[in-house]
Amino acid sequence: MIKQKLFNLFFLITILFLNINVKAKNLNGSNTGSLATPQCNFSTAVNKNKHSGSNTDSLATPQSSSYFRNNITLDQYTKFWTQSQESLTPSLVTANTPYVYHWGNLNNKPKAIIFCIHGLTIHGYAYRGIGDFLASHDYLVICADQHGFGRFYNNLDKNLQDRKLEYYDVLNDFEILVKKIRKLYPSTKLFCMGESTGGHLTLRFGCKHPDLVDGLIISSASMKTKIPKPSLLFGTGSQILRHPFGQIDLTKFIGQTMSEDPKTVTERMNDPLGRNYLSIEEISKYLWLSARTKPFVNKIPADLPVLILQGEIDSIYAPQGSIEIAKLLKSKDKTLKLLPNSGHVLLETKYIKPQTAQTILTWLNKHCQAPATDTSLSLGDQHGKTND
Repeated sequence: MIKQKLFNLFFLITILFLNINVKAKNLNGSNTGSLATPQCNFSTAVNKNKHSGSNTDSLATPQSSSYFRNNITLDQYTKFWTQSQESLTPSLVTANTPYVYHWGNLNNKPKAIIFCIHGLTIHGYAYRGIGDFLASHDYLVICADQHGFGRFYNNLDKNLQDRKLEYYDVLNDFEILVKKIRKLYPSTKLFCMGESTGGHLTLRFGCKHPDLVDGLIISSASMKTKIPKPSLLFGTGSQILRHPFGQIDLTKFIGQTMSEDPKTVTERMNDPLGRNYLSIEEISKYLWLSARTKPFVNKIPADLPVLILQGEIDSIYAPQGSIEIAKLLKSKDKTLKLLPNSGHVLLETKYIKPQTAQTILTWLNKHCQAPATDTSLSLGDQHGKTND
């Protein structure tokens, strides 16, 4: 416990100290490199048809093929860009959320709406696995790219501000989007679901806007981070010391911590819209967000149902931190599912495990039938075991 707290304190102080230096250098007119794109060396064009209300984007000729890391070819990238574009939803676009994906029938009344918030380095289209699954059970799943990720970051025609990570702006943007969804489906329940950093944002959203959501689903958003392996720790640390004003390559860290499933790891490492580089400023924002979860957990209303999912072999967050969140929640209807043989990424993959998908479906079905009356706290895993 003490070792963990000392590590977190040391890492936060180091990041914040370097972040101050970055900002100071930026104020002096120097180029900090915080918005540089070492992995992104192509240009895109956004075609907006004001008469039809459509908002689609298409790839222009890449300036260089050197961007396509991990043997990603131009053909593969173009195919992925086009496939993900098919899920974009012009009718749900707002001024600050132009890239909104959906799975399900927009024209029919869904059983419920699940609004998803994606995690760090990922994008909205990563929810296509659970999106397709829930859509097949008459749910409507919606997710938007956050500023700094997905199409925002990979579209060089967007201005620098759009490609910059700002978590507080994200919550304001999503408030506007969710209100629009609520207006389109006034009598339909809406649940907010987020994984990892998206889980922390979901807790904040539920705390700030309990009137806009009928329940929360939190995945892999523990309050306890694990100390990285020495090789990853020193590797990332050495990059920070060598390039304090540039972006840090997190490829190895992502590859070794995101999942126990090789297919999911390969999927993420070959994801053209994924982001493997973050500036020190952006890393510090992520650490600060994760460290400030507890006050928001305490303020979740007692009448708001919450489902918490946590992999037992998560390499980034300790399961004990999710158990603590469950205990801190004042909700009278809260459930924690510890998933055996599961790592960090549970939802943001097309290789979602049946046990994970079924857990969410069962919980949603229960909360769409009638108001919840369960006041017990379940700390059991998939097999119904209890953890004291």
